Amino acid sequence: MRYFATIALLLMFSVSLAFSASIKGVIKDAETKSPLIGANIVLLGTSMGSTTDEDGFFMIQDVPEGSYKLEVSYLGYQQYEQMVTLSGNDVSLEIELTPVSLVGEAINIVASRAKIRETPVAFTNVEKEEIQRNLGSRDIPLVLNTTPGIYATAQGGGAGDARINVRGFNQRNVAVLINGVPVNDMENGWVYWSNWDGLGDVTSSIQVQRGLGASNLAIASVGGTLNILTDPAALKSGIKYKQEIGSGNFLKETIALNTGLMDNGLAVTAAFVRKTGNGIADQTWTDAWAYFGAISYTLSKNHQIELYAIGAPQKHGQRLYTQNIEKFDTDYALKIYEQDNLPQSVIDGAADGPNYGRNFNPNWGPIFNYDPNDLKEYYNGGEHSFTERSIYMDGDKISDGTVLMERENYYHKPQINLNWHWKMSDKALLSNVAYVSIGRGGGTGLKGWPGTISGSRDPNAPDYNQFAGQLNFQGAYDFNKQNIDTDWSDTENRSTVVVRNSVNRHNWYGLLSTLDYRLNETVKLTTGIDLRSYKGEHYRTVRNLLGGDYYLDFDNENQDTPMKRLGDRIDYNNDGYTRWYGGFAQIEGRMSDLTVVATGSFSTTGYKRTDYFVDPEAHLQPGSKILPTESAWQNFTGGTAKIGANLNVSPEWNLYGNVGFISKAPIFDAVFDFSHQLYEQIFNEKVYALELGSGYRTSHANANINFYYTRWNDRSWPRSVSTGNSTTYFLLQGIDARHAGVEIDYNYKPNRWISFRTMATISEWVWLNDVETTFAPEDDPTNLTTFNIYTAGLKVGDAAQKSFSFATTLYPVKGLYINGTFSTFGDHFADFDPSFRTDPNDRRQPWRLPNYSLVDLHFGYTLPFNPIGNVKLELFGHVFNLFDTKYITDADDRGNHTAADARVYFGLERRFNAGLNIEL
Repeated sequence: MRYFATIALLLMFSVSLAFSASIKGVIKDAETKSPLIGANIVLLGTSMGSTTDEDGFFMIQDVPEGSYKLEVSYLGYQQYEQMVTLSGNDVSLEIELTPVSLVGEAINIVASRAKIRETPVAFTNVEKEEIQRNLGSRDIPLVLNTTPGIYATAQGGGAGDARINVRGFNQRNVAVLINGVPVNDMENGWVYWSNWDGLGDVTSSIQVQRGLGASNLAIASVGGTLNILTDPAALKSGIKYKQEIGSGNFLKETIALNTGLMDNGLAVTAAFVRKTGNGIADQTWTDAWAYFGAISYTLSKNHQIELYAIGAPQKHGQRLYTQNIEKFDTDYALKIYEQDNLPQSVIDGAADGPNYGRNFNPNWGPIFNYDPNDLKEYYNGGEHSFTERSIYMDGDKISDGTVLMERENYYHKPQINLNWHWKMSDKALLSNVAYVSIGRGGGTGLKGWPGTISGSRDPNAPDYNQFAGQLNFQGAYDFNKQNIDTDWSDTENRSTVVVRNSVNRHNWYGLLSTLDYRLNETVKLTTGIDLRSYKGEHYRTVRNLLGGDYYLDFDNENQDTPMKRLGDRIDYNNDGYTRWYGGFAQIEGRMSDLTVVATGSFSTTGYKRTDYFVDPEAHLQPGSKILPTESAWQNFTGGTAKIGANLNVSPEWNLYGNVGFISKAPIFDAVFDFSHQLYEQIFNEKVYALELGSGYRTSHANANINFYYTRWNDRSWPRSVSTGNSTTYFLLQGIDARHAGVEIDYNYKPNRWISFRTMATISEWVWLNDVETTFAPEDDPTNLTTFNIYTAGLKVGDAAQKSFSFATTLYPVKGLYINGTFSTFGDHFADFDPSFRTDPNDRRQPWRLPNYSLVDLHFGYTLPFNPIGNVKLELFGHVFNLFDTKYITDADDRGNHTAADARVYFGLERRFNAGLNIEL
């Protein structure tokens, strides 16, 4: 009680303090006159300070009368100091920093960062302060939902399972760069945010470039680019510690250590994160670590070396299966079904169905009676006792039982970058980034079915589908435990269902080399190379035999026996190789108030596949399409061409526009099918884009509006058709789509007490044509089957086509902020598979999700004095979904395109996150 009373007195005392004036100003680059974003400003000898926003503006409020030494620091620039005296009136400053090292300039070049009133693209900067205030330890894409053109969700709610859409394109078609290095999967383009757990704690800035963006690389920036910069090695020494708690027994600790810039030119920053919790949705527990390191070393005034390392060894429970609406909330489902005028029989059937609640997760089950020796597990190359599973699984959900997971993700993907920046002359800067990414881990799932023997199910086998809404692991264990199959063994039990690992191991090496050369006072050339080499290993192993002694698998045509033990490989075993050779060049001309930028890039992408389960003689059979065990390289050339211009009409107003074209090479999965064959008629996809926009800026406000039009032709969709015991793979090609819309954002801070931020997106995304496709069964290549896909006029699904947000931040006293954010999303059509649209009479739109609105609350308070020496304390908190709104974030369209047929994820219920920052 004494501790809490002391804190309360401190808070009341601090709130009662009165201050007399403010110090505000703008920080710029002395040479380019561009604003510097994220510069640190402190009043030495006090805890007062600030950082600059996207316009280089800063403000230190409520400073008592007196004289202070103001210090400005920014990596790559000479430290600046100035005496400032306040006598009741505000002080305005305009400060120019002189570059002294290469880091700041070089990172902006390598990462292709757009500049305000210069680069002719639509972009938004989300700076460290906003990330720290609004993220609340969620997956990093979720902080971007108040950015125009963005739709991000937590999907099933597992830690790291978020996804993001930009202008209606999913993250396979959104380039994600960390410190200028691409991180999209080299085979399928996806981004797994669980690999970057802890990234939000060390991110200094996220630049969302919508559309083709400003990147020089020949990357798939169809929807846009997320350009993430981590913290550099700090120039000032210090220690930061953060402790967080939250809903779902969430606990997180973060510690960051900075040596500061030492006399030998070396600066080191290291950060470590530990995160655990049971999750909000059932069994979406998390058991994660994360680390980050940055080392900067100044060899000379012309040579700078940096080393970055980031990684997150983690495992977490997943909710991966969407469900009927009524399984989550029957009352909510009935309301929607009635509004959609569905038949009474459908409504009555839903009313009689199960109602498991919004947190329902079907991807786990209880087991009550078992021998731990029968549940040994194999993963990460070794055998583990069943007791080694994560202690963060929520055993309290069941009585006297233990949780078994069907779906668990475990992965560690460290990435290390070595940067060398060489200032060759006053006109030339060469930046080289060598990087390596080593991924190890996978995900789990079920294989088999209890009691199945040669396709026939034992009538005595238990119902494995449901056990009060969960998986019946007990029934499977009991059956496997006493299942003697004399065809294979008289003494050992055959497991008819097991837990398997789907393993993905990769080694990825790359080199980015960028030369920035100023031809004259108005023209600059940026050119470089992008080299990558990637090997991915893909296979499944038996993780848990669930009481049995062996499992039968016949997929390996080269095996000695189909009897598989713990850790043996099943289903598939193949390697994928990718090699990438790219080059790029950009000419930028800046003439007074006009900037013109022209960019071109090309890349040759090669793919090769090795299949260890295929018959090595199969490719020699007459008419066979099966490739040799190791295929030949398949090479595809792609590239980009972009041109744009920005005109600064006045000191406040600018206009810009750009046009561009992408020839997008197919992804690995659209080249080789799962039966180790090449798809037929593989060709590049084509993207055409146009963008027009305008910005307006004053000292108190800034506003942006832009229009975009994107045409994507010849999209490719790997698909399969099952007939009897065979599966035929084919490539659905030729579908075109149009994505167009208007995006608006407005920020206004009339005074030191309050600020406003609003955003609106109005879009229309639609499929444009019907297509005809053919395929031939694997066992009869001459028997061509032709069918039509009817998609013309259907809305593109998977994201809200209209969105709006409004945020207000109050600053009632120094160090205190209170932010409320209102967001609403509409015109969200369920995702669907175009290959299912084969009925010419079915032109119904996919099911449209109900519109929904959310309110989030964020607050923080930094004590304006140091109660313990020079320790700075900040209390902060977040409440997400403040009013506990029921809403649907993701949906798959099925059957009759109605709410009753759809499969959905519900949004997470109201939850909180709070913590304490301590800075020395």
